[in-house]
Amino acid sequence: MVSIKGFVVRVSNPIPEMKRGYFKCSLCDHVVLADVENGMLTEPEICTREECQQGTMQLVHGNCSFYNKQIIRLQETPGLLEQVAYLLFMSYRLCSGWTNASHRNFAGI
Repeated sequence: MVSIKGFVVRVSNPIPEMKRGYFKCSLCDHVVLADVENGMLTEPEICTREECQQGTMQLVHGNCSFYNKQIIRLQETPGLLEQVAYLLFMSYRLCSGWTNASHRNFAGI
């Protein structure tokens, strides 16, 4: 576990990031769910249903699962270091109410 004390310099708007894709066959309406792994979504090329295996799979954006990501830029507390250090911290939860110059403690792995 790492703990950092500092001032929030900048917070991005929430950025939606896909965690699970929802694909539907254009011929038989068969549904396939695909998880995002290492930032990549593996799209099925053809329908996985035995009776079909020829239809093209279409991504149905409205049925996909997303989470919010925010990028938080921190400045370490002045006086602790000889030089000012800036850190980027990514949060995968919505951090509403954070403003620039907020003093925060962060803990993470």
